Amino acid sequence: MIHTTTFRRLILSTILALAVPITDAAPAKPAANKAVATAKAGKTSKPAAKNTNKTTSKPTTSGKSTAKNSKTAPAAKPAANGKNGKAVSGSKTSKSTVNGKAAAPAKTAQTPCGKAQSAVFQAAAEGRLDALKQHKNNKCDLKKTDPRGFTLYDIATLNGRKNITDWLVANKIAQKNQYSSALVKLVQTGLRYLGHDAGAANGKQTAATAKAIKAFQRANHLSQSGKIDAAWLPAFNKELGKKTQSTLKNLGYKTGKNTNISTAIQAFRQERKMAKSGSYLDDQLIYQLMLAENEAGKKTDKRKGADRRARLAAQNAAQQQEEAQRSAENQRKAAEARARAEAAAREAAEEERRIAEQERIEDEQRAARNAAELAAARQQTEAANREAQQLRAQAQNISNANPGEAEQRRLNEERAARRAAAAAQAERARQQAEAARRAEEQARQQAQTAARSAAQARVEAQNALRTASDPILAQSAGRPAAKPRGNKGFTRANGILSLGTSGGVLSSCSVGGRSIDIGWCQQYYPDGDGRQCSAVISNSGIVVSLTCK
Repeated sequence: MIHTTTFRRLILSTILALAVPITDAAPAKPAANKAVATAKAGKTSKPAAKNTNKTTSKPTTSGKSTAKNSKTAPAAKPAANGKNGKAVSGSKTSKSTVNGKAAAPAKTAQTPCGKAQSAVFQAAAEGRLDALKQHKNNKCDLKKTDPRGFTLYDIATLNGRKNITDWLVANKIAQKNQYSSALVKLVQTGLRYLGHDAGAANGKQTAATAKAIKAFQRANHLSQSGKIDAAWLPAFNKELGKKTQSTLKNLGYKTGKNTNISTAIQAFRQERKMAKSGSYLDDQLIYQLMLAENEAGKKTDKRKGADRRARLAAQNAAQQQEEAQRSAENQRKAAEARARAEAAAREAAEEERRIAEQERIEDEQRAARNAAELAAARQQTEAANREAQQLRAQAQNISNANPGEAEQRRLNEERAARRAAAAAQAERARQQAEAARRAEEQARQQAQTAARSAAQARVEAQNALRTASDPILAQSAGRPAAKPRGNKGFTRANGILSLGTSGGVLSSCSVGGRSIDIGWCQQYYPDGDGRQCSAVISNSGIVVSLTCK
């Protein structure tokens, strides 16, 4: 293989050396034309190659002798010797040809094999076996590698073209499962790119490479051989293409169609100033993609960090604002609750004051009525007593003056007694009416007390409802509430009823040693003396009720 490659390179150098004088030196034109014709004829170029092989090992003594014998195409000697090449042309073009950099002049003298070489690589990728057979029929070298260093066998295996690989092995152009170091480097770099550490990309199948291959095979549900072979390379090539497309898209390239993928790869190579151009995948491209992805990841992480800090700052600000709003709302609710409580307290106090004032007025009016009624009853009693005394005195006088008038006196006394009895009956009726009135008043007071209790209960229920719906009031609900002021305007006197008389008339009354108005005791006179009684007395000394057992 090495001998054939050297042979082809020498032919190409000879053609280029003879083609240079076309533009630089006019005398060399016939030789160049002959060289081109020789290159196009397969049979003619083969003897030229043999002559070249024979002469390359011999030292060249002079550049002039080479120029004199241009018809036999001894230009292979200058191609093998840099100094002679410089002497032939005497220009930069010849020197650059020796260094293998004169790509443009080579196009004008490219052989059919050279023209078809790139197409053969594409045919191997697409599985077009007829193109490879035609290339072989043209006596072209099928063992050449593409710019990446990939052989036809490498390319066909990566693309899953079994018909191509079998034909290459059958024609002894390639050996089964024997791959170039360039492909091994792509596998090593590509596996790392896909997340499987294959070790150093040195083009050798190491233990780390085998481990990474097994990891890829396991992840893709393939048989785990750990070897580079056709069983998994097509899947690897597909995943590598997807990851490349994704990375280029993330880097900002358009990758919507296959043509865009190709142009994106070429643009990426130019951006990264890579030595090789083209839209193919190799280890250097994958390595640069990993670097670019890492750089973009760092920028993204930095941007994400800044975005995260900005989001946290915004969230903290929003949280503080929310807490401030919640605090303000709680304060507002607490203020409203305090205002409602204060209003309820004022309302209750006002209601209590109004009721107390009303009770005071009613007590004073009742006391005035009782005092007037008692005074009137006392006056009536006293008048009746005086009248009775007068009648008795008159009767006595009449009896003393005229015994015949005794009967008249008796009648007068009876009339006086009847009047006194009627007066007493009237007093008892009055007392009973007063008792009924007091009972009615007591019932009214009890109704008022019940109404006040109901109003207070209603206020307490409303406060409890507000407290239950307000968390601030609910917290303060645990504190002891102020006890409502009770009705302390009355006292109760319990004890033995004591009735005092003067001249057969009730003159004093007391319960448990506490004096009360005799008007309340008339109903129990004279047989109520010594009974167990209870009297309710206001702070002003007015009796409200008297009950005895």
